[in-house]
Amino acid sequence: MNKLEKTTSCDGVPEAKVTGQPPTSKEMSPLETAQQAHAQGLGVIEIIRLLRSLFDLSLIEAKDLAHQGVYSLTLNDYQEHYLVPMLLEALKEDDAWEED
Repeated sequence: MNKLEKTTSCDGVPEAKVTGQPPTSKEMSPLETAQQAHAQGLGVIEIIRLLRSLFDLSLIEAKDLAHQGVYSLTLNDYQEHYLVPMLLEALKEDDAWEED
């Protein structure tokens, strides 16, 4: 099975490399790493942990990249598209319940 390995590019930028591939396999950016990890079955939380350990990212940076890798949306876009409408609906239901 392929594994992701922490490496550093010649200009000092942290990258990850998929081991178990032919020697021509390329080094990956944090986003590519998140996409590869998702393709291998990792969930968002595992991808956040992986990104933080491989690339020394802050929690919010890793969370944003993990969401991009899994949902193809930035964290902000994901929240606006999915969470805000749910919260607004919940608030409407809460107001309706209090009026009864």
